[in-house]
Amino acid sequence: AVVSTQSTGKDKPEREQDLLGMLVNKLGDPDKKLASKIIYILGQLLNSHPSMKAVVAAEIERVLYRPNISERAQYYAICFLTQLQLSTEDATFATHLIKIYFNFFKESVGAKQVDSRMLGALLTGVNRAYPYSKEGIAGERVDTLFKLVYISNFNVAVQAL
Repeated sequence: AVVSTQSTGKDKPEREQDLLGMLVNKLGDPDKKLASKIIYILGQLLNSHPSMKAVVAAEIERVLYRPNISERAQYYAICFLTQLQLSTEDATFATHLIKIYFNFFKESVGAKQVDSRMLGALLTGVNRAYPYSKEGIAGERVDTLFKLVYISNFNVAVQAL
């Protein structure tokens, strides 16, 4: 079903938003292999259509903040965002990714759901997007990074510094 959804998306671009929503929604599937396959398919989609990065990221962001989403689905979504290939033309997109990472971290801390794997993935995303971003990490974001040092394990704390 997933492969047919992918091929239909390539053949009928007018249905891409619906099909993209269905694919991204499958990140929350209990089957780990299927969620991994979805990440691969989305990566292939972006390799063939790099201009869709913002659209795919927006759909992933919707899944991140949806109620009753599993932590594993959120982790897969963040991992997918960290794997996006960025270039110097993607400065505003890189800045948007950094905002997604920090906003998700704030929400996770507020809900007391801070997993060290998730923190590591969020920091990896920030470290990958930061060189391409026009804006620096200042003010409130620096404070957030220092909070990370105190609430996480040693490896995550070193990565935050």
